[in-house]
Amino acid sequence: MKPKIVVVAALAILLIVVAAIAYSGYFDKNTEYFMQIVNIEVNSPKPSLLNAKAVTIDRGESITLDVTVQNQGEEIIYRNSHCTGIELVYPEGGTKYWQMPAERLITIDLGPKGKSSTAFTVYNRKELPFSGYFKFQTYIRSMNSSEKLARSDNVTVEIKPPNAHVNAK
Repeated sequence: MKPKIVVVAALAILLIVVAAIAYSGYFDKNTEYFMQIVNIEVNSPKPSLLNAKAVTIDRGESITLDVTVQNQGEEIIYRNSHCTGIELVYPEGGTKYWQMPAERLITIDLGPKGKSSTAFTVYNRKELPFSGYFKFQTYIRSMNSSEKLARSDNVTVEIKPPNAHVNAK
């Protein structure tokens, strides 16, 4: 009879512990995943009228992207705990044609719905002739885990062939 009482008591204690953990909201406290990229736009040169995330440049020119991140959570996200960056996602190995900027720390505390903006300028290397399409993407990275938490939409950059303006005339 005693073993039955011990098992029932152990199950009751386990049930109380599980209920206490569930009630405390322990599993909902991953606020860093509430950082989102809410806007990315091509600042320079002006994008296509048909697609705000597409631009055409000549070899050796640069593009500037404005990126806005926002704390979508309910808790404060403290300065220097996250950074934003830009990377080339297509084609593989295409970074040799670009001079990429370094990541940028988010240097202000972001309360609920708080926003931070930064600009990235990417320079095409004129000394490496290339024409075609590239796709860039910005991201938010946690400084603690190095995990990329959010990514933006792709921005497409077309580099005109070197003699495109001569053929057009």
